Amino acid sequence: MRTINKQYTLLAMLFLLLFSACENEIDYKGSAPKPRLIMNALLSADTIHNKVYLNLSGNQGTPDIKDAVVDFYLNDVLKETLDYIPYNTEPYNTRGYYLVTTPFTEDDNIRIEATSSDGALKVYAEVVVPRRVFIQKIDSIYTPKANSNNPDGREGTMNLKIALNDSPGVKNYYRLEVKKNYITHGFLYWEECDTIQCRSDYGFQSKSDMALNDGKPNSDISDGLASYIPNIYGAFDDSYFKDKSYTLNIDVFFDDSDSNYSFVDEVKYKCLEFVVSLQNITEAQYHYLRVMNLLDSDDYDPSMSQPVQIPSNVIGGLGFVGVGIGDSQKLIISESFGEEDK
Repeated sequence: MRTINKQYTLLAMLFLLLFSACENEIDYKGSAPKPRLIMNALLSADTIHNKVYLNLSGNQGTPDIKDAVVDFYLNDVLKETLDYIPYNTEPYNTRGYYLVTTPFTEDDNIRIEATSSDGALKVYAEVVVPRRVFIQKIDSIYTPKANSNNPDGREGTMNLKIALNDSPGVKNYYRLEVKKNYITHGFLYWEECDTIQCRSDYGFQSKSDMALNDGKPNSDISDGLASYIPNIYGAFDDSYFKDKSYTLNIDVFFDDSDSNYSFVDEVKYKCLEFVVSLQNITEAQYHYLRVMNLLDSDDYDPSMSQPVQIPSNVIGGLGFVGVGIGDSQKLIISESFGEEDK
């Protein structure tokens, strides 16, 4: 009996030891990921007001880096050390950025280097400006919205056909952008001055175009797993018109009512304009925009898709730097004048 009792005692002690071990908390001693610089920029040769965004990765968000040294090289020559522009210091500036004022053109080599104030973190990225593309012409057809109840303006769809010539001998990647500007010129009583104000938004519908839909125009039918993803960033390549001319076919909805314009006391002039921009971009930027287009789409369902990796070309850190060059044209959609200016 003593032998049996000893065996039961040993088993009970072993059970208690194992049970208590399951209750113990084990401290995690692994180190947190080291912070890294995040540099993002989509540069354009069509302006001398380019922006470079610099942030710091970490578990507590990605704060802006305001005191870094950011150098801009053009064809291996240092052109400028960029100034930091804080947010809300200019209209619609909701993020701080480093300002690039150096002009550049096709075939230029651009290198941007960023170093933290303590010298511990350093990143850089290099891009080559592609060939310039030109808009050959734009044809437009207006279709009013059926049963529109707009009492003070036009409402409908403008169909735009945008002709371009593909740069021969190389693979080309493009980006199309349409900006709608609602411009108001008038007088403000409380400031006792004239003012010109502008409200803007972007966007177009491209279901009817082959190049903007990977060869599948009018594709809006789900295949059972994934729905149609609109090309909201307007990135496309020349697979369907290589070394030839091509005409993009898009629709732009607009509402020319008073509510879309800024308020002024005495309206002297109102205008709705479309700014159509076409750029030749780098291959890396094309793939970056396609990935971001997928992630930013309202129809994207991560539970039904494979994990997506965001492209990065920043050495030593994270982020993406791209560059484009191209052409733009303005279309005056509607305009009106105050009584005294007619």
